[in-house]
Amino acid sequence: DDNTPDAIDLQGFHAATIKEIAAEAGTSQGLLYRYFESKSDLVVALVKRYVKEVHAAVEQAETLGQAVEAALWLPAGASDGRAQGALFVEVMAEALRNERVADVVRTAEVQVGVALADRVQTAQRSGEVAPDLDPDAVAEVLLALGDGLALRAALSDELDPSGLRPTLDVLLTRFLLQAPPPA
Repeated sequence: DDNTPDAIDLQGFHAATIKEIAAEAGTSQGLLYRYFESKSDLVVALVKRYVKEVHAAVEQAETLGQAVEAALWLPAGASDGRAQGALFVEVMAEALRNERVADVVRTAEVQVGVALADRVQTAQRSGEVAPDLDPDAVAEVLLALGDGLALRAALSDELDPSGLRPTLDVLLTRFLLQAPPPA
């Protein structure tokens, strides 16, 4: 997110040193260690903060489209899709190595997934979304789509995930409102 230290965005959290992170934050290494015992603690705090922001944005969204935009990490004018995507990939890789980070990521997936599923149910009640779709399954597919977009953004100098929004709107509208296929 825009508040992630550039040293972490650009180098990843394994390559960024505490000295670089502290300097960028305008604080001393000692003060940084007062709040975070290790770089892993800092990573956990960054992930928790990001998840809190995404969850709040999904909860506060007035429409399903806004909730999807928030959950899929497609804010208009996102500063650097590649750096954000790379950070996402690095966090997910760290979740495979570090159980504390994995717990935070799992909790995040549940929180955001539940919030998205709630938005889908609301849209179903208002007739915006086909009533035969499983809201939990829709949320899971949307989260997987967001994961894939983040990975693709990390690998590309040219991909701007927010620029895909119009196409995503059309695809999701057709997917969510489409009548079930004939049996």
